[in-house]
Parts: sequence; structure tokens; C-alpha cells
Amino acid sequence: MPRRTMTFGRITVKESRITDSEFELDDIQGLDLLEEFSSWASGLPIDHFKDLARQRYGTKPTVDRYSRFTLLSMRTGHFGTAGDLVIDVSSHGTSYETLQNDSSTVETRCGLLVPPNSKIGLFFMEHQGHNACGSRIFSSFEAHLKDKAGRTLVGRKGNPLKLVIDKQTLVSGSAWLERASLEKVSVMKYEKPIDVSDSPVSVPLTYSRTLLPPKGVRWLPKWMKDILFDTSISGSSQIGFPTDEEFDEIVATLSDGEQTKTMVIGKEKSPAIRKLLNDDGQPALDAQMLIHSFDQDAQEYYSSQELDWSYKWTRTTDGQ
Repeated sequence: MPRRTMTFGRITVKESRITDSEFELDDIQGLDLLEEFSSWASGLPIDHFKDLARQRYGTKPTVDRYSRFTLLSMRTGHFGTAGDLVIDVSSHGTSYETLQNDSSTVETRCGLLVPPNSKIGLFFMEHQGHNACGSRIFSSFEAHLKDKAGRTLVGRKGNPLKLVIDKQTLVSGSAWLERASLEKVSVMKYEKPIDVSDSPVSVPLTYSRTLLPPKGVRWLPKWMKDILFDTSISGSSQIGFPTDEEFDEIVATLSDGEQTKTMVIGKEKSPAIRKLLNDDGQPALDAQMLIHSFDQDAQEYYSSQELDWSYKWTRTTDGQ
């Protein structure tokens, strides 16, 4: 299984042009954001994510609802290119030639967490390469929610309710990262396929190098961690890696003495830092292990904001 990573974002909803009007997300003029998200996803037509103009494809998502959390799974990809070859990796021969109607898809997952009486929800996205169903799902749901609010809900001044939905990307375990130390850091360069966003398999590694602390020293210097997380991948040359190589990502392992986390730092400006779920060659997390990973970041985030948190919101199918 190729490497998978995770990002998450903070969700708030308010009335347009009214700055002090952030809604409790389970009561947007009587509408529960999580209930609406679950109902909307369950009721989507099978062709909803088939985009003929951009030649992108997505299956109808599967929906798993917990107390205050909904997990969606969905396969996404692009339309095929007639004449491309699918190779049998055992024999190195051609299995078949693809048609335009053949879409090579990758299944990824996303989840929406809405605690009771909270003005802040969290939206989690699993990534495999450039594939992440969450971005397509959230943008489509956002359009649906704004449309429904405008048709069925009334704003503070008696006009149709216009919603502003703010999604702010967060760094996984930001508070934890502040106190953690850098154990090791590796740089990676890959052999690119024709279109990396279409590749459902691992991309061959052409260069890697790992920097470790000197013998007898547990951590790399703090200034190295500061450079990496302040400057992203451009800082690799400042901590001792070759300056004549253009790297695709950095993999950093950090620990606070009790817990160890691995972060993937890529070229993208947003989000530049992703939490590693599984590495190349490792199995993808099952649903419960994935939710456990979500839980860790949710608990850290809500605690840092001095907000309530309960594991039962993602572990039970009823109750508040």
C-alpha cells in the first residue's frame, strides 16, 4: 500500500456580513450540520462526482455515522486514456490496454466531527499521493449547505440566510510539535510518473538521505526543527542536505519522550505538513485505527482551546 497521510481543518459557520454570528454547529437556525452532512452524503445520486468537463470521477461515498462524527469513504480518479497499459507486475507483461471509460481510482476517507453545542467542528482528510476525496466532498457539501440555507432559513434581518463557511487548515498536533524534539529527518526525491496525481501505486524513489544525531546524543538541534517547520522543504539545504538537489518531500520523526510522530513535509504551500498514517509497503489503517488517529488530534486541538472533548463522540452510534 502506498504512503498515506492526514490533514485536518477547523470549521466555523456564520451569517454573511455579521461578524459576531458564529453558529453553534448543531443548531444553525435549527439545522444540525452533522445531520445535514450525513443525510446529504447518503442521498447523493450515483453520478454526482462524475465530472465530464474536467474528466474526473468519483464513486458515491459510503457513510458511517457515529454519535457526533461521520466517516465517508470514496474512490476518486481521472478518466482513462485510451491505449495506456496496465502491467502485470509478476510477469512484466501487459494485462490490458485502457479505454477512456476506465478510471484508475484510489479509495480515501474523510470525516466531519461536530461536538454538541460547539461553534467549532473539525474536518479530517486522508491523502494518498495527490488523491484525497475530502476536498471534493467538502466543496460540494459547502455549496449544498449555502443553497439550502438561502432557500429555507431566514437571516437576522429577515432576508434569506447567507452563510459563510470558514475552513482553516491546522497543523496536526501544533501544541505537541512545540514541545517535541527532532529525532531524525530524511529527504526524498521520486521518479515522477506522467501524471503523479493519477498514480495509485508507490512512485519509485531515486534519492534519499537521512540525518541522525551524533552518537550518544538523542536529539537533533532545536534550530534544525525550527528551520524545517518555518521554511518547509526549502529549508533542507540549511540543515546540511545537498543544495544541488530539488527534493519532493521531507520526512521528520519527532518525540516528546512519551509519544513519537512522523510528519511529511511536502512542496505544497497548504497544507505543507501532514501526519503520516502509513508508509509505503505498510497496510492502510482500518476504519477504527483511522478514527483513533483523528481522535488524537481532535483531543489535542479542543484541549488547547479549553473546549470540551469526549471520545464517545467518535466511538458510539447514539448519545451526545
